[in-house]
Amino acid sequence: MEEQFYTVQKEITEDRHAILTVSFDADEINRRVLAMAKDLRKKVRIPGYRPGRASAKAVIRYVGRETILNEMADELAKELLPEILKKEGLEPANRSVVETEMNPFSLVFKVPLEAKAVIKEGYDQVRIEKEEPVVDEEDIQKVLEEAREQNAQWVPYEEPLQPGDMVTMDLLVRADGAELLHQEDWEVVIKEGGVIRPEFVEQVTGMKPGETRTFNLIYPDDAKVPWAGKDATFEVTVHTVKREEFPDIDDEFARSISDKEDLESLKSDIRSQMLKELREQKERDFQKKALDALLEHSEVAYSEDEVDERINLLIAERKSEVVESGWKWETYLKVVGETEEKLKEELRPLAEARVKERAALKALAEVEHIYLSEGELDDHIKELIESSEDSESAEKLYENDVIRSMLKEDMIVSKALKRWLEMVSGEESAEDQAEDTEKAQKQTEEAPEALEAEDAPEE
Repeated sequence: MEEQFYTVQKEITEDRHAILTVSFDADEINRRVLAMAKDLRKKVRIPGYRPGRASAKAVIRYVGRETILNEMADELAKELLPEILKKEGLEPANRSVVETEMNPFSLVFKVPLEAKAVIKEGYDQVRIEKEEPVVDEEDIQKVLEEAREQNAQWVPYEEPLQPGDMVTMDLLVRADGAELLHQEDWEVVIKEGGVIRPEFVEQVTGMKPGETRTFNLIYPDDAKVPWAGKDATFEVTVHTVKREEFPDIDDEFARSISDKEDLESLKSDIRSQMLKELREQKERDFQKKALDALLEHSEVAYSEDEVDERINLLIAERKSEVVESGWKWETYLKVVGETEEKLKEELRPLAEARVKERAALKALAEVEHIYLSEGELDDHIKELIESSEDSESAEKLYENDVIRSMLKEDMIVSKALKRWLEMVSGEESAEDQAEDTEKAQKQTEEAPEALEAEDAPEE
């Protein structure tokens, strides 16, 4: 296709859209209309003409020039948009929208662009202190107490029932001459909840196995029981009473709940595990603070189309997790009381943050001269293929230029994040930073071809 038959006027809006107005040479459009009309006469039966014998002009009059132009617009959009995007160096963040103008004939593409960030001055002075996790004896003791409660045993007692005991009882409730509840051999812990109210606990306290008591109670009107607000008669017969016994926290207890030989070894293991979990949490907190600080030192322009696309990706991830856990997506939504639309709105702040963070990290990579060295992408792809369960399919996947480009960008963003975390924590000295910059500049000068091949922006 010859380039001169169309021209492109480009406008970048504040909300990160490229408006591409494509105008065409009138003679070329007329030629194409005639060519399409000739094709159509084989398919369209026109009154007064034998099939396939109507002139192109007759087809245009019968079908309508605008109809042919609309069909042509669809073909031209599919044909030209990828070419124009490449020539203009544009990276769409979502599907483009195309409109057709008739007088004169033109196409207007609205292309949502990837978010763009500009790093502000002073970004390299940001410092965030890393918090070291601390685990003290009290923290360890809480874990041991929880384990002690989880390993408690209910032991039969012949002593009078006390609040907190577990009992097996028969319970009969009557009100207004009607039997409203009859429960036999009901095993329940005597504590407030449901049928068990403070007044009920008070009445049954002190009962012994084999004893029967009858008493009247009036539950509040808003109680969720059939006899709410009524003068109800309760008949309770206690069969057994059990009391919770807790093990001593000692060496024997340590051996019973772990593979450790004594309590001190168990405490040491608990401390190590808690420190590991705390470090991971502190690292997540630190990374969030660091990214928030980067956004404070960035100006980011983004489109809602890209946010919508990110939301769809988050929804897809959630669906995958739900399905892998054995649930149907529709069932899951009902259980958690959500709709997909409501979930999308809840995920919008997270999606927006992800879009802005990625743009800021890409901008940081530019100002910090972060790129992939020669062969780094290929080496990473080789590792991915070797670790894949289906290496043949993986190899074909990574032959795709779009996939390679996405992977390359992901790798640069990861490098930028690592550099930013080092910078704000002070782990990378000023000398190291200067050395890295000098090295990057030297490699750029010595191997410009490799840099262009691996990391130069596409034209």
